[in-house]
Amino acid sequence: MDKNLSQTLDLLRQESDTIPYPVFGGLSDLSRSDMALLQAAWSHWSLTRRQKLIQALNVRARARVELDYTMILLWTLADADPTVRRLSIEGLREDDDESLIPLFVQALQTDPDAEVRAAAAKALGQFVLLGEYEEIAVANAGGVLPALLATVASASELLSVRRQAVEAVGYASDQRARAVIEDAYRDEDEAMQASALRAMGNSADRHWNKTVRDALDSHSHVKRLAAVYAAGELEIQAAAPRLIILLDDPDPAMRRAAVTALGTVGGPLARPALQAVFRAEDDDLELLAADALETLDFNSQGLTGADDEFGDELDDEIDDEKEDDEDDDQDVADDDFDD
Repeated sequence: MDKNLSQTLDLLRQESDTIPYPVFGGLSDLSRSDMALLQAAWSHWSLTRRQKLIQALNVRARARVELDYTMILLWTLADADPTVRRLSIEGLREDDDESLIPLFVQALQTDPDAEVRAAAAKALGQFVLLGEYEEIAVANAGGVLPALLATVASASELLSVRRQAVEAVGYASDQRARAVIEDAYRDEDEAMQASALRAMGNSADRHWNKTVRDALDSHSHVKRLAAVYAAGELEIQAAAPRLIILLDDPDPAMRRAAVTALGTVGGPLARPALQAVFRAEDDDLELLAADALETLDFNSQGLTGADDEFGDELDDEIDDEKEDDEDDDQDVADDDFDD
């Protein structure tokens, strides 16, 4: 056994409240023989420990792209615990390996747990999009959309799963996708209507622009939030005035979504509004506003002008923020190591 893996397994056996920092490096990029040792140790840990471990691996992998837990997550897709299975799918959701398609389709069609099926439907959305871009083999892509359409049409499937399938179908240019979105938006359930709006955003179809703009004024909070996402994804510049109003919404999630959307919709109103958010020094929105301003700059293809001075200042402040974040990460890492 590799010495580092031995130490890693010893740390995991201690069942501390947090996952010790050295574990994250120790479990990355395991060999087949290492996996056999991990699998042998797995059943000796508590269910809570196993769930926390997979969740922590997912978080760490998003923060540190050099870490690779694919072997572990592929194995835990078949775990007896539904929470572990769901977390495993979520951990693999950004992986574009086509071999995942049949695994996700199987989970969508046969897993007894609704949250696992919903996670599988969401994960399949990426492969619908990759198929649209012809970045995966036609033979592999061919089974994804039919599986999602069957889920949407299933009278026995739960609403939560059908909603995720609708959102995933939205990535398809197939005419059936537009019909699915229309039917979902006419559904009497507001949550399903919200999923239809998110599917509109996923569609890159300007056909939905007016519907999305109208939904920004909906009395339903969940529909407004979905419409903000859709407006950003569809880059609806005419939505900017309404998005600016939503920067003062009492709901933090709505404010965050509006900031992000303004970065993609652009237009003459977006930049000063985002600059004001950045200068307000709201910890919840400052970095989001910085990212949104960078998106505006990227989409404008580096055009220069009166905002150059602000841009230089922004870059300096973003660098300072990132340095602070790195210091915080190191503090967390040291605390975990001490545990």
